[in-house]
Amino acid sequence: MRFFPMAGWMGVALAVIGSCFLYAQATPDSKWQELRGKQPPALHLKLTLPKTEFFQGEQIDATLDYSNDDPKISCLVGSYYGTLDEPPAIFHALDEKGNAAPDPLKWYHPLFPPLFDWARILHDLTKGPYTLTLPVNDTVRFDQPGVYVLYAESASLVSQKITITITSLSADKEKQIITGVLQKIGADGSSARKEISELGYLQTPAARAALISLLDPSRHAPLDWVKEGLFAAPDPTVEAAQILAEVQAEKLNMDEHGVKLYGELKLFHVLAVEDRGEVERVARQEVIDATKDLWMAFEESRGKNRGDPDSDGGKARAALAAHQLKLPANHVKELMDNWDKWGSSDFLPLVRREAGPPTNNINALIALVGIKPDEARPRIIEEFQRPNSRFWEDNYPASTFLPSVQPMPLPQFDSLFRSKLREGKLPASIIISVIGCFGSPVLLPDVLDFYRKNGSTWNDTIKAGLFLYWLRCDPKSAIPALEQEIQTHANGDGWDLLGPFNYLPWTDDELPIALWALKGSDPNLAYGGIVLVLAHGDEMSLDPAISTLERLGPGSDTTHYVRQFLKSTRWHYTDEQRKRLETLAGGSH
Repeated sequence: MRFFPMAGWMGVALAVIGSCFLYAQATPDSKWQELRGKQPPALHLKLTLPKTEFFQGEQIDATLDYSNDDPKISCLVGSYYGTLDEPPAIFHALDEKGNAAPDPLKWYHPLFPPLFDWARILHDLTKGPYTLTLPVNDTVRFDQPGVYVLYAESASLVSQKITITITSLSADKEKQIITGVLQKIGADGSSARKEISELGYLQTPAARAALISLLDPSRHAPLDWVKEGLFAAPDPTVEAAQILAEVQAEKLNMDEHGVKLYGELKLFHVLAVEDRGEVERVARQEVIDATKDLWMAFEESRGKNRGDPDSDGGKARAALAAHQLKLPANHVKELMDNWDKWGSSDFLPLVRREAGPPTNNINALIALVGIKPDEARPRIIEEFQRPNSRFWEDNYPASTFLPSVQPMPLPQFDSLFRSKLREGKLPASIIISVIGCFGSPVLLPDVLDFYRKNGSTWNDTIKAGLFLYWLRCDPKSAIPALEQEIQTHANGDGWDLLGPFNYLPWTDDELPIALWALKGSDPNLAYGGIVLVLAHGDEMSLDPAISTLERLGPGSDTTHYVRQFLKSTRWHYTDEQRKRLETLAGGSH
């Protein structure tokens, strides 16, 4: 998990919400009568279904045939490339009591418009008939079994009515569908739009749980399609709560895109507010609260604290490690692609196998650096001696993995690293992470010159990598420079720069940074210091951390971090320290 600032995507969410408009939903049957009365007799829209009985959640593909008996009447019909504010045709369904089945995403497309204005393919019915096939499920959700009257509406035309029957979905059928869909999606969901849509149409708790599992970035599932399935739920806030529970239970890993979606799902209930300004006001606080909830859950699931035992005493990890060489290929790939989050020395046999031929996995080689540096060193040297070393490629996560292992200086390659710096062709994320791990202190002047020329455009993760290298080479000059960088951060949230330090190797040289941050007048900076102490601090930093929490005073953030301290087994509290923490926690421990 990386530390992502919430300000960046909060503005996007609010801008989108600000453009939202809500509209009343007319009774479908009365609308059918009205449109049918105005429709020219020469224009026809015929609805055809493959059958008339479907189980709940089954994809219903409807064929629409447009025709025109009068060449003097012009009527344009068609479809879109991509998703736009409204589909080329929508469907309406009424149950036996005349109640309309909900359109699950009627509000969605105006709220989340596409980034591009895709061209619409239009067909003039004076030039001949036109046929279009669409899933009914995109605009109708059948929450109850029963008999329904269904019709289509498109371009001010309405089709004839068709009576259909929706039957209950059996538990066996549900399990069969979900299992089959997930097998089709596999480990890589990048081309699984149809299968993801099937889960969205099914709309059972188990199907939505399967959609939530696809939020893990290792699945590479298209987020927009997963989002539509979750937003089509009867109450998307329930899915938001489930996401939070999955993160807290350490069952789900998410990136910043998933966190953004979590916030949007939590915002669903404010969309009923019709005043646009009120929506923005309410949404702003909702976004902040939603983000805070999830980051706290991430911290809980990430870390307990470095050095804390697993909640089950390490049994689950040991069981997995015992069978690691028999793991299926997709599980091995998932582990290697997320090594900085899930890896440990327990998997040394697997890492050794994957780092060598025939796999020669570069991620496994980096993992070997962190577990067995002496064993990895000759392989690393061999890798840098290759004309096209994979360390210079921009298609592997060097910036993610290399900063997460202990440095292995290789002075014999300093001249190579210096030339790469001066060429200026490599992304900063690559060259800084490589030098941070393998560069010697001799390169520091060159690296700092590179930073002064280019650092204004770097993100916080790159800068954290730079300062880790700087601290390793010359902590005396690095600490005041880092303090200045945080204080003069271009967008005013320099405290975010502390975030990446939580997940990177720590040295005692960095402790003064945490102690300095604890004294910050900005609460975010002070809390950043608290997080650093929780992750890396020693007994000497405990009392300053407690004093900072007392200074910050009551609040959800203070309570959260106090509980983190009290739950940890790595601290040896005096009676006074424990009493101070319990007082801050409200006496709940």
